[in-house]
Amino acid sequence: MNLAHGEGRVGVLDIGSNSIRLVIFESHGRVSLPIFNEKALCGLGAELHSTGRLSKRGRSLAADNIARFMEIAQKMELEHFHIFATAAVRESADGASFAKEFKETFGQPMRVLSGDEEARLSALGVISAFPRADGIVCDLGGGSLELVDVKEGRVRNQTSLPVGSLRFGSFDELNEDEVRNVIDEELTKISWIDSLQDRRLFAIGGAWRSLARLHMDACNYPLKIVHGYSVEASDLLSFLKQLYPINISTKGDNDSEWHIVPATRAEQIPLAALILARILILGKGDEIMFSASGLREGYLFNRLDIESKNIDPLVMSCNDVASESERFFLKNWEIEDWVAAFFPCFSKRHRRLLTASCIIRDFAWSDHPSYRGEQAFLRILSFPSLGLTHQDRVFLALVVLARYRGNIKFAESTQCLQLISLEQQNLAHRIGLVLRLGITISGGIAGVLKQIEVKHHLDIITITYPRHLATAKGHVVERRLKQLEQLLGNRVVLRSQ
Repeated sequence: MNLAHGEGRVGVLDIGSNSIRLVIFESHGRVSLPIFNEKALCGLGAELHSTGRLSKRGRSLAADNIARFMEIAQKMELEHFHIFATAAVRESADGASFAKEFKETFGQPMRVLSGDEEARLSALGVISAFPRADGIVCDLGGGSLELVDVKEGRVRNQTSLPVGSLRFGSFDELNEDEVRNVIDEELTKISWIDSLQDRRLFAIGGAWRSLARLHMDACNYPLKIVHGYSVEASDLLSFLKQLYPINISTKGDNDSEWHIVPATRAEQIPLAALILARILILGKGDEIMFSASGLREGYLFNRLDIESKNIDPLVMSCNDVASESERFFLKNWEIEDWVAAFFPCFSKRHRRLLTASCIIRDFAWSDHPSYRGEQAFLRILSFPSLGLTHQDRVFLALVVLARYRGNIKFAESTQCLQLISLEQQNLAHRIGLVLRLGITISGGIAGVLKQIEVKHHLDIITITYPRHLATAKGHVVERRLKQLEQLLGNRVVLRSQ
C-alpha cells in the first residue's frame, strides 16, 4: 500500500546480520525526523561463514534487545510498524525457525528480505536523500554487500553478494591475500561492474560510516557529519591501505588514535576498508559519498505515493523550519524571483539552493541581533535535512550568513570555507547581499518586489521602482546598495519611474 505524506508515527525494526536497530520517525512522510534511534550490535551472522547457522551468542543478545525494542515500539503508539530481517536470517539454516519464534513471541510477522529487495531498497534510501542520484550504491552489512547502479534517480542494475563484515571470521596479514581473492572473485561476477568507472560510489553501512569518521579525523575535516561527506577515490584509497591488514581488533577503549570508533566496530574496520578499496580499484570509481540514508529509509520511501516521492526533501525541510519562525508576509517566490533577476545564468543546483535560502531567509530573526548571522550559519551546517552535500551545506549557510551580516567572515565560517571554491564563496556572498537588499527594499511586505524591475546592460544593473514606492528609498537602502555594488564590481543604479 502506498501512503501519502504525513500519516502518524512509524517504526522500523531492522534485524541485520551484525546489528539490530529500532528507528521511530515522527511521521511517515517525505522528510521525517527520528524521535528514537537505537542499535545493538548482536552479531547474529557472526558464525554464518563457519556453521551456516545464526550465532548462539548473537541469538541470546538479540532476544534481549528485540524484547526491549518491541516494548518501546508498543508504548510509542505507532501508526505503522515494519519489521524485517536481512542476510543472516535469510541465509542461515535456522533463519526460518528464528522468524517463527519471533512471531510466536511477539505476535507479529518478520519480513525476510531477499537479496534483490535489500539491494533495491538500499538504493531507494540514497535516492530519497539525493534526488536524481547518479552512481553505484554500495551497502555493506554484516552478511552481504549490495551493489546497485542508479542513473538520474532510477534503479538500473542490482545484485547482492555474500561479502560482509562478518563473513570471513578473523582477518589479519596471514590471510589477507586469500580474503582479497574471495572479494575480487565475487566482484568480478558482476557483469556491469565497469559501470562505476569515473562515477560516484554511494557508501552505506555502519562500518563504512566509521571509516568516514576516521578519515575526517585524520584530515582534520571541519564538518563532523558523515551524511553527504565526499572524498576523491585516490585520496581515500591511500588512507584505506593504512587500515589493512593492521589488526586494530584488539584496540582498547582508551586508544586515542581510534577514539571515535567503538571497540565493537573497530574489529570490522580492516575488512571494511579492504572491501571498499577493492570495489574502487576494480570498478575504477572516481569519488565516494557516504550516506546515512539506506535500507530503512528506502523501505519507507518505497511506500510513499508518487506525489510524495517527487517532493524535494531540502525544500520540504526548509518549509518546516520556516513555518515555525515566520514574521513577515513577503512571499518566498517574490524574493526568489528578485534574486534570480540578478543572476540570469544560474545552474539547476544553484537555483535549488537559492529556493532553499529564500525559504529560510528569516528563520533566525528571534535570535539576538548580534548573533543572528553566526547562529543561522551554524544551524544550517547541522541542519537535519536530506538532499544536501557538505558543499551545499556550506554554500547555503554562507548565503544566509551574508543575508544577516553583510559579509561571510567569522571564526567558524573561515574553517568551512575550504570545502568550497573561492568562486562559490563569492557567489554565495553575492546572493546573500542581493537577498539582504531585497528584504530591506520590500520591508517584508508582500507584493512590493514584483513591482520592481531589474535589468542588465553591459556592466550596469538598473533597479527601477514605481515613484510612489517609499520602501525603496532611505539611508539603509542606499548603504546596502553601495555594499552590493562594491562586491559585484558593477555599477548598480536605483531609480524611480
